[in-house]
Amino acid sequence: QDSEFKNDMLKTVIRKSQAVSDSTRLGAPVVICLKNSNPSKDYRALYEELKKRIRKMERSTANG
Repeated sequence: QDSEFKNDMLKTVIRKSQAVSDSTRLGAPVVICLKNSNPSKDYRALYEELKKRIRKMERSTANG
């Protein structure tokens, strides 16, 4: 199914896990208290994806 926003969608998927509930109970972000959990890995991948996209946008704006 094509969408006008297809190219704007992020690729990273954050998997559900008990780690997210556990980190909430502990009062700390999952990327800090449960670094090796799947959601933590997914959030780091999302960060990298966003960083890459921002750099690409900055380059295209600079080239004008």
